[in-house]
Amino acid sequence: RTIICSVNTPRSDVFDMFDSVLLLSGGGVVYSGARTQVLQYLSEHALHCPPHSNPADFLLDISTVDPEEGQGACARREQVDLLVAHWTVRQPPPTTTSEDGSATTLSPPSSATLSPDALQLQHPSSFVALRVL
Repeated sequence: RTIICSVNTPRSDVFDMFDSVLLLSGGGVVYSGARTQVLQYLSEHALHCPPHSNPADFLLDISTVDPEEGQGACARREQVDLLVAHWTVRQPPPTTTSEDGSATTLSPPSSATLSPDALQLQHPSSFVALRVL
């Protein structure tokens, strides 16, 4: 059985109970997968959760763009857009099934026209499960 819910910055002990995490920002997927791998994935992009911090707070901080920040908001939006683009590119290309039941892999856009918006539409993320007690 799968339960899907939105939990805004749970306590760290509650966050540790999750199997999977779907991190969104501005409608784009920043990360979707195992909770145990999210901090490692972000550290590969030079985003490190400070020691003794709640990982859920860290995830919220790196994925939130506050327009009131002015120049800081522009830099944060660029960072989030890059994370969304990186996540989307690493996903396997989507497939479609024809009427005869055969599966066809959809071609990604050429790198010359690659933009975060195009990537988001071409490679939707799949969310498997989230365990909530």
